[in-house]
Amino acid sequence: MQAPTHSELICALQSILDDLQDGKAVQTSDLLNKVFTCFAPEALAGDPDIKPSDFASILASLDTSDIPTFAAALKAAKAGSLSWLGFKIVTDPSVVLDSTDSSAWNFNGPGQGSANTQHAIFFIDSEKEIITARPFSPRDIRQAKDITSGPHMHNRQYAGVAWTSLCLEPVSRVIMLGCGDVSVQLESIAQACGFATIAVDDDAEYLNELRFPLSQHILLESFGDTAPLDAILLEQPLNQYDYICVLTRGHMHDTESIVWAVQTQAGYIGMMGNPMKNAMVYEKASERGIAAELLKADRLHAPIGIALGDKSPAGLAVSIVAELLKIRSDRRSQS
Repeated sequence: MQAPTHSELICALQSILDDLQDGKAVQTSDLLNKVFTCFAPEALAGDPDIKPSDFASILASLDTSDIPTFAAALKAAKAGSLSWLGFKIVTDPSVVLDSTDSSAWNFNGPGQGSANTQHAIFFIDSEKEIITARPFSPRDIRQAKDITSGPHMHNRQYAGVAWTSLCLEPVSRVIMLGCGDVSVQLESIAQACGFATIAVDDDAEYLNELRFPLSQHILLESFGDTAPLDAILLEQPLNQYDYICVLTRGHMHDTESIVWAVQTQAGYIGMMGNPMKNAMVYEKASERGIAAELLKADRLHAPIGIALGDKSPAGLAVSIVAELLKIRSDRRSQS
């Protein structure tokens, strides 16, 4: 499932807002289906409560009272700030009003369930300020805040209702330079944590749908010629939200990868390997004209990942994603 671009997200929000302001019914479209990935069949495979068709039902319920919700979402998306559109999906109207808390919470008693039996959509920012046209009970408010904390934390805590959300912050992309076994594991773990992944290699035996079913693929003729990679990224240039992971097989193309990576605007560059090998790569990059300050920047992380002591492909992938999550969290707290 290829992630939509941030420009497509903005276009989708603008389209919904335009329809609401013109008094038109909002209907699903190819663009909306692509952008609202939380309702994609791939994302909901095996989900017992939420169905892709629920998205159409929610859109059909929108009216002019929802204009402030989408206006706030559009403003936040254009600013690139951390925020979400959230969805309350009523799965069983007969119990949603009365379902109670677990004994661990004891927050509400009988009759203190959801505010009503209707679907709802809401906007929420990083300060947990909620904008919605629909009534929310105290329990609804708590779940609205939970669903944008995980993501999808406590999304089925009560009977009769499920919750999901779409983050409006630009999607962070993980560009995996090299498609060895670590990258295979990295794809699924990074995707599960909300990153989009781009798999790059010069060998179709390693870069294929079987090994990388979730990623965008970029097959190079050689790592010395990154023109195909640059062409793909031209529509959405690398920026502070993007992460480059140099993981070439046998470290054969680490130097070419670093030479390319440090000349981008990616917010993070990590390279796998021991300090001695990495120093040699930096020396070779310097010989190719890369300025010393680019090779000493804080965004460079080599060895890549947080040291966990596990050198298996899965363990290394976990250590890399742990570092990406920490850096993403630090960036968000500073914005």
